[in-house]
Amino acid sequence: MSEEIKKNGLNWPTVVLILATGAGNLLTTQHGNVALGAEQQEALRKIRELHQSLDEFEDRSRESLKGVRQALTNQNTMMANDSTLIKEIHNIASRFDHYKQLEQQRGAPP
Repeated sequence: MSEEIKKNGLNWPTVVLILATGAGNLLTTQHGNVALGAEQQEALRKIRELHQSLDEFEDRSRESLKGVRQALTNQNTMMANDSTLIKEIHNIASRFDHYKQLEQQRGAPP
């Protein structure tokens, strides 16, 4: 082939076509890399936003759980107080019933 080139010289239209397609491929590849970089930046931005949203959700959930825990603590305290009150009322009712029995044994009218 090199002998053929020496005889006929370079086929300049072919050389220009090869150079043009090579340059086109180079530009396309470079543009693809830039576009990919922009897509990667966009994806990273979205990932950061997602992480931030998840962190905010986690913080809100923790605050909400603190409120629920406090409500449960308060409810347990109220139940303990109610239980104490019911025991006192039961003791009063028992003593009153015992008093009524003593009064009936003494012969007082009901």
